[in-house]
Amino acid sequence: MGQSVLDKRNYKFLIFVSITVLGAIPVAKNGNASALDLYFLLVSTQSVPLAWSNKYLKRIITVSAIWFILQLISNLIFKTKIFGVPGLMGLQVAVYSCGIFWLHRNKNMSLIEITTALILGYALLIPQTGLLSSSNYWKYGYSVVLSSLFLTYLAQLTEKKFIFVIALLFLVVINYSFGNRNGLGVCLLTLFLVIFSSKDLKVRKFSQNSLLFFVISIFILIFFTIYPKLVINGFFGSRAQVQYSQFTNNSYSLLLGGRPESVQSAYLIFKSPLLGYGSYGRPSGDKTDAALDFIDKNVIKLDANSIRYLRQSDGLVVGYSTHSQIGSSVLFGGVGVLLFWFFFLYGAFQNLKILFSRHERLGTMMIFFTLATVWDVFFSPLGQSAKLELSLCIFFCVVNLDNLYLRNLDASKVHVT
Repeated sequence: MGQSVLDKRNYKFLIFVSITVLGAIPVAKNGNASALDLYFLLVSTQSVPLAWSNKYLKRIITVSAIWFILQLISNLIFKTKIFGVPGLMGLQVAVYSCGIFWLHRNKNMSLIEITTALILGYALLIPQTGLLSSSNYWKYGYSVVLSSLFLTYLAQLTEKKFIFVIALLFLVVINYSFGNRNGLGVCLLTLFLVIFSSKDLKVRKFSQNSLLFFVISIFILIFFTIYPKLVINGFFGSRAQVQYSQFTNNSYSLLLGGRPESVQSAYLIFKSPLLGYGSYGRPSGDKTDAALDFIDKNVIKLDANSIRYLRQSDGLVVGYSTHSQIGSSVLFGGVGVLLFWFFFLYGAFQNLKILFSRHERLGTMMIFFTLATVWDVFFSPLGQSAKLELSLCIFFCVVNLDNLYLRNLDASKVHVT
């Protein structure tokens, strides 16, 4: 008996090491694909049928396929690159999600083991993706990766809430030190949710949805009330101070002024909603010039550097810059791609609601990772890390929605250990 247990542990350890190594080996330029893509593709004949019996994963597979088809149609019409990161992203997310679920179900890998192996592999892949071109490695490469590993490791040592509160405060300080305002915001919101997460709180006279909405709303209200004052006083450095001063003279919000590419994307999507423009397709000069003119007159005054930035996407001069996963996908493939994002965000909210209703060992890491992924969906490029973030977040949703969506699977319980 002891020998069989040892063999089983060794077998799982070999899988863990294999996933880590395969995730770290690039098989495409700039790490757009790793050996892990090939591994999940090879096991898809087993993983997809298994995942298809799960209600939420079945929806994700369906909308991912729709995303791929719409992107393919758009690419063919506009004669852009048929296969690449945008064209294959939907399928990659589906294949990754199914593969991760298969590892958990058929290979009995725990949530901690899967999370650690995948993130370690990606951490080793990062130097080969070009994400470290900036000197600020934490802000532009490792913040989410190392923070998630840190919280996952901590979950193996303790489940005491105050320890995780201290850990999140530590991450707040780290993100502030590296000038990572996005990471700072995600850590603070995670801290809010962790503090208020408990099934024993007396405030449970409110519904779960109402309390979650209330906590997030209060956080956003406090953040957007205090944040501008901190920026003006130079709390976040001179760069943020100068940037904010450019648009405080008009009546537009902090979000629009700080993210003109979001306005640019919305303008161009409105001009070609059904088909988009194809993968990195270039809209006509009239449309791109009109978008820039709209931003300059209504949102923020554009200088030469801003115009240059807003004409590039992932280093390609295509006439626009989305800096948003959802914005890029809709610009590339049309509004039909929003189906995928609707079901993803629905699952992410349900996941947060479940995690918020009780404090558990891995809850802090999953809340943090879910919030970081949702932020990236709206405000980060559709790059190499998207498939890993999205699929791992989908897996967390599946695990936490198990009682709702795994009715047709084996009766064995999902152990979050």
